[in-house]
Amino acid sequence: MAQVRMPDVTALDPEQVVVRYDEPSDTLFVHFFGTGVPGVSVQVDEHVFVRLDESEQKIIGLQIESYLHSATLARPDLLALATFADLSSDTVKRWRQRTETERARLGAINAVVQDWPEILDRSS
Repeated sequence: MAQVRMPDVTALDPEQVVVRYDEPSDTLFVHFFGTGVPGVSVQVDEHVFVRLDESEQKIIGLQIESYLHSATLARPDLLALATFADLSSDTVKRWRQRTETERARLGAINAVVQDWPEILDRSS
């Protein structure tokens, strides 16, 4: 198989780039070359898939599963794409606040328990 080519993002035609959110499946799609370009999805991490044009061996887009409910909590940088999707600004604001609150909560828990392994080792 030939090496897969990542597009030069700076050379993309902004008129062709389409960002769409599918609410029922909680999936965000980013089409680099417009919609309707056939491709297959290849998973690259827990939530992110690249859309691949197999004949050209180039990446034609992204597909992000569990976008609002999970992916943006794991990777807050992904929330920036919501601004370009067909999501209301209120929805984006609400999810941004939720993401920040959840990350702060997890950070607080981590700060409390980070010394526990050392404490537990001393107590045995």
